[in-house]
Parts: sequence; structure tokens; C-alpha cells
Amino acid sequence: MPLFQYKATDFVVPGTGKLEIKFTPDNGGEPMEYTVFQFENSGGVALAMYNTDEVCEWIGFFSLSKNANCMYTIVIIIWL
Repeated sequence: MPLFQYKATDFVVPGTGKLEIKFTPDNGGEPMEYTVFQFENSGGVALAMYNTDEVCEWIGFFSLSKNANCMYTIVIIIWL
């Protein structure tokens, strides 16, 4: 069984503005940047989380679907 690495960062968004997420590869490749949401009328809350390919494959092995999506499977496991 792989080490189940799960971590999330959450915070209160204090007001209007743009929520973004960015991944910068170690190999010097092009960073991946996404706009997640534009808070226009007020703030709210934000959450970012991750998991590794190894854990996703392990979870998929035990799921009912051979094409299980790792994110949905993890959410279901945590929710249960």
C-alpha cells in the first residue's frame, strides 16, 4: 500500500478578486496556470488539494470502476 499523501490548503477569501492555481515543473518546462474563479460581488472560501499518481492507481484498483476518477474516489472515501 502506498503512503496515502493527502493535503489541502483552505482559506477565507476576504473580498473580490481572482482565484488562481499554478504548477511549476522542476524540469524547467512551461508552468501551468489556471483561473479558478473570479469573486465579483464578495469573497468566499477557497480550497486546493493534491494526491499522487501512485495513490490514485492504488485507489482505482480497489474501486468498482476500472476507469475510476481518483478525485471522486478520494472524496467518496473521505465523505464516508
